[in-house]
Amino acid sequence: TYDEQPVEFKASWKQRKRWSAGTLQCFKHYNLKLIKEFFKTGNISCFDMFLVFFAPIFQILAFIQIIILNTFYLFGIQLYDIFSYMFASGFLFFVFLYGGGILMSIFVLVYNHKKVFKVASGVLLFAVFIITWIPINIICIFKKDIKWEPIAHNRNVNFKNIIAGK
Repeated sequence: TYDEQPVEFKASWKQRKRWSAGTLQCFKHYNLKLIKEFFKTGNISCFDMFLVFFAPIFQILAFIQIIILNTFYLFGIQLYDIFSYMFASGFLFFVFLYGGGILMSIFVLVYNHKKVFKVASGVLLFAVFIITWIPINIICIFKKDIKWEPIAHNRNVNFKNIIAGK
């Protein structure tokens, strides 16, 4: 199937809110069943789906951890394990991960014989896209009555372009 992605930020926000709300609904409904089945049968697919459904919650917990660790850092509270130190070093850790992500993206593009400059804005702004998931997931966790909103799909994509990867 072809999945047409929104090209405007507002439409992307709406779509990701729907995805997050649906993922959290699935987590609420299936998490215990998936974990029980995993421990009963060892079926790794059950554990994998549990992790997929848990992802919005995990992202928020990781965000809270970063805030706490940076608060510790600001108040001079010593943290002695390397991961705590890296998270508490906030900006440098972010630059390191962001730079690594850009390099990995460029590697994948070059490996797949794509032109890096054609998608440079997407590569550079991907971190913004990822960070905007945090407020989306927070909204979906705490707002119980999320209204379904349609997404306008206005791109004119033909079958030949899809096959050609354009």
